[in-house]
Amino acid sequence: MGTLAMIRDLITNTEKRWDDKLTKVDTQIENLEKKIDKKITKALENPLAAMSKTK
Repeated sequence: MGTLAMIRDLITNTEKRWDDKLTKVDTQIENLEKKIDKKITKALENPLAAMSKTK
């Protein structure tokens, strides 16, 4: 395998690893957003219950 092919493979592998990591982080962020949205919605529906939990 030539040097150029090795460099291309390295770039491709690195790019795939970064894509995988970013996809994982995006999924985690989306899950956190859903969880926060759920809590905000619940707090808006029943503010007194939400206030008693924060104390």
